[in-house]
Amino acid sequence: MAEANAAEDLAQRVQGLEVEAKRAAELDVQYDEQATALERETKKRQELEDMLSRIEKHFKAEQTTRRKAEEDLRSLQDALESMHQRNKVCTV
Repeated sequence: MAEANAAEDLAQRVQGLEVEAKRAAELDVQYDEQATALERETKKRQELEDMLSRIEKHFKAEQTTRRKAEEDLRSLQDALESMHQRNKVCTV
């Protein structure tokens, strides 16, 4: 009888270990999937950050160009106004 109980107890332990091993394998697969997803998301985030950085640099360059063009336009307008004033003086 004791041998039967020992065998039954051993069988239950083996069954429990099999269940735990199966769960460990499932968790391992889950871990691998999550690690892969994290790597993918990290790469996407870096690509987006790089893209944003390029956009910001382009925007700043465009602002600088626009400001320079506005300054040049003001200089030309001032020069034209000055020439116009001198022409008025000469014709009077």
